[in-house]
Amino acid sequence: MDLEFAILKDKMKIQYNINRIIDDFILLCFFVGNDFLPRIYCFDIRIGTIEPLIDLIKKHLNNANDYNINRGDINYKELLVLLDLL
Repeated sequence: MDLEFAILKDKMKIQYNINRIIDDFILLCFFVGNDFLPRIYCFDIRIGTIEPLIDLIKKHLNNANDYNINRGDINYKELLVLLDLL
C-alpha cells in the first residue's frame, strides 16, 4: 500500500502516514460490507470495488485536513467529506 500511496506525499496538506492511511482504508472496507454492518449497495467486492476505493482515498487525501481515523476514533467531519465523494 505504501507504493500505491507514496505518490501523494508531496501533494497532501497533512503529513503522510501510511499507518493512518491503512486505518482509513480499513474503515472504508467496512462500507463494502461485513457481518455486522450493512453495505453500501453501489460497492460490491465481487465486481472489483477495492480499486475505486483506493482511488477515492487518494482523491480525498489530496485535500483532507486530517485522516478519518485518529487512534481508533472516527473523525466524522472528514468522513462526511469522504462520503460526499462517493
